[in-house]
Amino acid sequence: MDAGVRQHMGPRGRALYDWVHWFLKMRAYDYMCMGFVLLTYQDTVTFWRGLYFYIHGLALALFLLGYALSLLLPPNRRDATLSKGSPHQPAPQRPEPARPPVVRLPPVPPEIRRRAGQAAEPGTSQEHPPSPSGGKPALGEESKGSEH
Repeated sequence: MDAGVRQHMGPRGRALYDWVHWFLKMRAYDYMCMGFVLLTYQDTVTFWRGLYFYIHGLALALFLLGYALSLLLPPNRRDATLSKGSPHQPAPQRPEPARPPVVRLPPVPPEIRRRAGQAAEPGTSQEHPPSPSGGKPALGEESKGSEH
């Protein structure tokens, strides 16, 4: 339908066409997704039968209408000239493929590097950091001074 109708419209017509296309597409999703809500084939077909299978028929009719219009109507000359390029306006260039973003961490401040270097030296690191229970060893932890 896009190829047969949208290319023959001006900017306002395209905006209206886009809105109607969006609206009908959302109603088609509602209609088709009822199968996931109802969960059984019989219930889904009963629902569609109650609506006379109108989305199925509308989709087929719009497809055939778009196909017929694309055969009958010539493309809009303005769009064809701009897409191919003209002596007054060069043809549009293809954009480069998108690259994934590069994630870089911020630099580590020098004071943190010094602290990290000091903690890595032997004898300066804590073998048992303080426990969150206020200095009392948690179950299963043994303090160095209370070995029996």
